[in-house]
Amino acid sequence: MRSLLSYKFAILMVFLLMITMNEAAGQILEIGSALLPDDTANRSFVISENGTFAFGFYSTSPNTYAVGIWYNQIKDKYVVWRATSTSIPAGSNASLQLAESGGLLLRDNSGALVWTTNTTANSVTFGQILDTGNFVLTNNASNIVWSTFDNPADTLLPGQILTAKARLRNTRIPSRYSLGIQNMGTESVLALFWNETKIYKNLTVGSSINSTVLDSTGRFAVRNASGQTIASWLSSDYTDSSSSIRRITLDGDGNLRIHRWAADAGDWAVGWQALEDECRVNGLCGEYGLCKYIEGKRTCVCPPGFVQSSQAENWTSQGCKRLAPLDCPAPQVISLANTVFFWDGTDFIVGNATSESDCMAAVRQTPAMTAATFPNNGSGMCIQKRVSFVSGYESPSSRSVSFIRICGEAVQPLEPPGSNEFVCSASDRRVLRGFVSASASLNLILFISLLVCWRLLYQQRRKGVDVQPYPLLFNFAGSPLSFSFQALQEATDNFSVKLGSGGFGSVYKGVLATTNMPVAVKKLEDLEEYEQGDKEFSSEVGFMGRTHHFNLIRLLGFCSEGAHRLLVYELMPCGSLDRYIFKTGEERPPLNWKTRVNIALGAAKGIAYLHEECSEPIAHCDIKPQNILLDSNFQPKVSDFGLSKIIGRSRHIQYQSITLRGSPGYMAPEWLADVPITCKADVFSFGILLLEIVGGRTNVDLLSVDEDKRVYSAWAYGMAKEGKYVDVVDEEIRDGSEIDEVQRLLQVAFWCIQENPHLRPTMGKVVRMLEGTFPLEGLPSSIHTQCFPHMSSEISSSRQQMNEIREVQGVYVESLSE
Repeated sequence: MRSLLSYKFAILMVFLLMITMNEAAGQILEIGSALLPDDTANRSFVISENGTFAFGFYSTSPNTYAVGIWYNQIKDKYVVWRATSTSIPAGSNASLQLAESGGLLLRDNSGALVWTTNTTANSVTFGQILDTGNFVLTNNASNIVWSTFDNPADTLLPGQILTAKARLRNTRIPSRYSLGIQNMGTESVLALFWNETKIYKNLTVGSSINSTVLDSTGRFAVRNASGQTIASWLSSDYTDSSSSIRRITLDGDGNLRIHRWAADAGDWAVGWQALEDECRVNGLCGEYGLCKYIEGKRTCVCPPGFVQSSQAENWTSQGCKRLAPLDCPAPQVISLANTVFFWDGTDFIVGNATSESDCMAAVRQTPAMTAATFPNNGSGMCIQKRVSFVSGYESPSSRSVSFIRICGEAVQPLEPPGSNEFVCSASDRRVLRGFVSASASLNLILFISLLVCWRLLYQQRRKGVDVQPYPLLFNFAGSPLSFSFQALQEATDNFSVKLGSGGFGSVYKGVLATTNMPVAVKKLEDLEEYEQGDKEFSSEVGFMGRTHHFNLIRLLGFCSEGAHRLLVYELMPCGSLDRYIFKTGEERPPLNWKTRVNIALGAAKGIAYLHEECSEPIAHCDIKPQNILLDSNFQPKVSDFGLSKIIGRSRHIQYQSITLRGSPGYMAPEWLADVPITCKADVFSFGILLLEIVGGRTNVDLLSVDEDKRVYSAWAYGMAKEGKYVDVVDEEIRDGSEIDEVQRLLQVAFWCIQENPHLRPTMGKVVRMLEGTFPLEGLPSSIHTQCFPHMSSEISSSRQQMNEIREVQGVYVESLSE
């Protein structure tokens, strides 16, 4: 009998518990009811049916509350939506009430209205927090008339759609950043904005952008009006079904990130972010602040002549202030190496400058000019800042030099707070004045030389040697010259000396008749696959010609005449890298270790410039030793950039398998998958290139006697996991290598060749890794080890696609799926 009573009691307790749970899960906010802060009756919030989310009052500090939505079942009660940007003092009189009129009203302790949904004319019957995290107000026809999903704060939850009517804005700290869709003439853009109008990061551009959405798999997608995905980005855990708690948030530092809840660590982890180089966020360090990396950590510093505006711990967003007002009779102009200033809206002027001293002199001679940046890329520009707000970043990979006007003798070095002060001496200023005077004389000589060259060129045109629509002066503006086919035919002796061939055509040695300058002339082949017409070709070539960097091959000219398409490059006397690192029949001494390290770093800087510093970023799509050319000092220059599809400002384009670019063994695995191709494909190819530079052999050798070394990257990764880094180095230079550098280069290579593109670093980060300014944390957990693009786990590829690639590339590759 006692046992039966115990059994019935247990059933009763379970029943009561179920009722209690259902009541808690089924809570709604009815007309006339209210939520109260710190209510002992536990009516300060309501919970979604599955218990995942809660809506209502939460405490921000003692006796201070805010209204929002947060995760209810994880340790971190992260708030994904807030009704107001600031918290309110709350006591017995504060409330959140669904009034009889149908409006949801938030009143503070004095009874003053501080926020409302403005839904008094919508026949609202109740409010409810849904399992998706969306709090909705529903009318008597069961239609949603207002929702938090349509009025986002700084976070998108899975399934939440962001349309052109709304923007994400970070409201946790004072911030000028937002994410939104904006129409720009015939196109739309999804971008990150500073001060509402200044775009500092284009995510994607297109004529049909309608909305964005984060789905439950970790894919952040851009959709058109028909709901079709036209661009997307994947979280690094997008194949992990256990990672079900995700959000995409515009964080306080202006970066957009996909966050996932790592249950094992009990914390949030970043699965993707819009800007890998976090210093590229416009105005991140506030007015006059500069962002840089010190020992791998993002840091805000003040330029010389400035100090931090606040001694508070979070002073970075408040920027810097001048040591002395800018009203002295003779202000100084100081230079900042490797530094770029951001330009906001229309507050800058692009002037002309052929040297750093020209740009510096322009700042000195124009009192209204606050600062300027000289890109130092051959464009001849001096970008002049003429308003008070100046902010920027410093990057070792940047060749830009910036200038800023200051007053006063005492200035501070470009280091974090706490460093010793630096004083500009009188002797320093005398040297600077002498340098400026010498530069002015040099400019006069250059101007006279230009006139002479123009005269000579005019005479040559009259003789019909080179048919050019513009004089040589046009080339100094950064655009390539136009040559006739006959002129290039004569320059190359009817294309008799062939230097080599690649995926885009053959290269011939030539000498320009007008200047007696040796050049390399590339005849593009199979043009119907590369361009749509004369206009498009000329436009892309013009862009390539204006892309200048020390580690990029210089495009001097082109020919677009009838069916002929040719490109004229500067000639590299030492040829391509493969001739020195691979053992061929030609007798050449192997490159020593130091030279290889310098070549790797230089090539990385060139590629990083294409990805991150061009006005329109370019994905190379064919990074390999044959496209790394060497000058007479063995300085590397990346060639063939811009010949593949130029990736637009979104750095994102979808390719089909039949239009693959690149070479087997260097191609990233995503080429054979139905996923977006981004600049991370170049990162993969560079990782393979880096391994080949270190090892002195090709990554893929299917005929190798040693089966373990047929795919070199897989073998090298295994050796590195055993700590045998030096064993991977080319035997001919192993004795001259340095273990620390060997380990660093191999670790960088392995981080680059991970199968998931989102786990690979950007090329800007690769440069910092190679320079040793960004810390490396050992080896990645896995790498892509196939010798041909093939993804067996995350992204599947069909046998038909493999056959298509074999046919297009004209090569035989052993089946990797068997």
